[in-house]
Amino acid sequence: MICSKCGSENSDESLFCNRCGAKLVETNNAVIDKEEVKQDTIEDKESNAEKSELNVKNKKITKNKIILTMISILIIAGCFVGYKYYDNHKKTEEAKKYHEKYELTFAKTTLDILTETCAAQLMCSQISDTWRNAIDSSYKDFNTEIANQQKQWQDKGVLKERETAKNNIEKNMKELRNPPKDYEEAYKLFVDLYSIYGQVYSQAISPQGSIITYNQDVNQKSSEFSQIYDKIKVLEPDIETKAKKK
Repeated sequence: MICSKCGSENSDESLFCNRCGAKLVETNNAVIDKEEVKQDTIEDKESNAEKSELNVKNKKITKNKIILTMISILIIAGCFVGYKYYDNHKKTEEAKKYHEKYELTFAKTTLDILTETCAAQLMCSQISDTWRNAIDSSYKDFNTEIANQQKQWQDKGVLKERETAKNNIEKNMKELRNPPKDYEEAYKLFVDLYSIYGQVYSQAISPQGSIITYNQDVNQKSSEFSQIYDKIKVLEPDIETKAKKK
């Protein structure tokens, strides 16, 4: 052990310096304390270094987590926006196709009703003439004459043709029950048009009333039909052109 005062070397068991008599224990303790302080300082530095490195790692991990989270959010948001765009585009295309189909069906069915109403009016006119001739004749029964007229139409397939056309119109009517917004007003008129057509058709197939009331009813219904059809043409001026589309 070295004396801190005179620098003399002493044995490790000595409590005092053999040369100057200074206490060696205190010096030893001081050295030990210095070494301990030094060691503590080193350990603190190492600990602080480890903590600093751990903090850096934690900050890096946290930063990476934030970046990944933001990327995930952006991907999810992008998918959602893309889906909404696709869904809206799909609905728009479906609505467009439905509108085009409705427009075509509406136009064709309206003209079919017009054609069949004209055919029914012609039949009613023939019934009226047959009826009048039977009344004017002293030997003809008007019921028999009208029945004969109906029999001729049946044999020629006229009644079957009218019936088939009416069934097709009714089938199209079912497809037109949900009109687009711009066809709602025209559809209401269309329903009225079909109703009058049905009444004229009934008088052509099965005449009712006297010859006077029969003619009055057919004429009135024909006039109402023309008025409603004209209103439809105001709302849909290109209806005849649209009906010719394939």
